Amino acid sequence: MEYSSTDYFSRIFRNHYGIRPKEILVEKRLEKIKLCLQESPDDIYYCIARKMGFADSTSLYKFVNWDTGKSITDLKMESENGV
Repeated sequence: MEYSSTDYFSRIFRNHYGIRPKEILVEKRLEKIKLCLQESPDDIYYCIARKMGFADSTSLYKFVNWDTGKSITDLKMESENGV
């Protein structure tokens, strides 16, 4: 995108959208995880982790827990209940 630095891009992006680029990426990744949990509720977490680009289910768990404060099971129950 030809910006002189990542900091400059981040500042321009944040000024325009009001949110940092990384936050949007995390949000979109969480949406895809929820969708995957909803579409394939019988898949084991390792398969979902591999689909989403994580090394293993532990990495998926840490990502979800860090960004939502919930476990994958909680996220799965929310997606099943349509929350």
